Amino acid sequence: MSGGTAPSGVLAGLGYVGLGCLCACAVTGVLVHSGTPSLDTALHGFAMRHRGESLVSLARTVTQAGSTLVIWPVIAASALAFPRTGGKARWVMSAAVAGGAGAAIGVRLLFSDVVRRPRPPMPDWATVAGGYSFPSGHTNAATIGAGMLAWALTRHLRSRRSRAAVWTVAVVWAGAVGLTRVVLGVHWPLDVVGGWLLGAGWLAGMAVVLGRLEAALDPRAPAAVASHRDPVADRTFDTREAGELA
Repeated sequence: MSGGTAPSGVLAGLGYVGLGCLCACAVTGVLVHSGTPSLDTALHGFAMRHRGESLVSLARTVTQAGSTLVIWPVIAASALAFPRTGGKARWVMSAAVAGGAGAAIGVRLLFSDVVRRPRPPMPDWATVAGGYSFPSGHTNAATIGAGMLAWALTRHLRSRRSRAAVWTVAVVWAGAVGLTRVVLGVHWPLDVVGGWLLGAGWLAGMAVVLGRLEAALDPRAPAAVASHRDPVADRTFDTREAGELA
């Protein structure tokens, strides 16, 4: 997801990546639905034994970056910043971004209600939490929010270094929020992995849909050039070429 509209081959690749992430999330959900894997138990125990008060305090602050109070404004800002065209097309793209990102939150709730995984023991909690455990809602929301904002911003940046810096911040954002959920004892580690997978898969799927939509709304977009050639120009070129060959 670079600064330009992705070519059709890139969009197809992103589609496969997104499908792979969503399938991996589903498989993880099936795994944790049947019980708590020993890996989860071991990593949760390690986190509980090694967290100190200062780390818990830091985690309580950082984890807010995945709360709805932060993510919804981030999604709104992403939707407004995403389009690079004006007029009706701009509002269509903004609505598609907001709708797609918002739907990700709903899909997470659907996953959670299907898997119905209990959270870790309440005595381990260092913050309030509600609902089922898998996949982590804060992690999923942070992945969607940080990813959408980075994507929207990098579409307007020309420098590769600047785009890399923005994406690095987004990855650290989503990663840090996920880790805080384990440190705070309100999620099993695989819940966080599920949140990352669901968020990344959904973003990849949105890249495919938004790429196709942008190409349809703006024929000048790179992905649409090949299918919107000027027939008059083509005929002129063919005539000149024929004359030169004669």
